[in-house]
Amino acid sequence: MKGKLTRIVSSHKRLRTDEVVGDFEDLPCEGYCFEMAAPPLDPAMDIRWIKTSPIQKIELDDGEVYRFVTENSTYKLEILDEER
Repeated sequence: MKGKLTRIVSSHKRLRTDEVVGDFEDLPCEGYCFEMAAPPLDPAMDIRWIKTSPIQKIELDDGEVYRFVTENSTYKLEILDEER
């Protein structure tokens, strides 16, 4: 699936941009990390890999937007394309 991950609040700066558009296999699930592959920020690299800490809480808005809380951050995930 393709989605846009937006950092809403965070206590760290490990995610170097506030928004990432990329591909992911699994929807957010409590107790698990969310992972996404995206185009790299550095042209010398092949891929940008995003992995959150385990998700503690999830809210679903409009069936297409997930808001989830991890140990250090709050994110919004918008589904852009459901095809894998």
